[in-house]
Amino acid sequence: MHRESERYRQHVRRELRAYQSYVQLGCITQGLLQYLAISSTATVWHLFRSWLRTILQLAPAAKFLRRHLFQAHDQARQRFVA
Repeated sequence: MHRESERYRQHVRRELRAYQSYVQLGCITQGLLQYLAISSTATVWHLFRSWLRTILQLAPAAKFLRRHLFQAHDQARQRFVA
């Protein structure tokens, strides 16, 4: 890059600053979202239900499905062994 024109080097520096700013803003935003999720848990769950998959009333929770599958598997295994 040392052989390129000064205008080209300025352009590259400007682009690098833009990339760095983008990444830094993303990190700051992620930190703010984590802080809000921890400090305002009830508000987040109440206001943003559509973003969260586990709170849907129409679909059973993963724990319920897992328990039901294990029970069905145990019953089938007991019938097979007996």
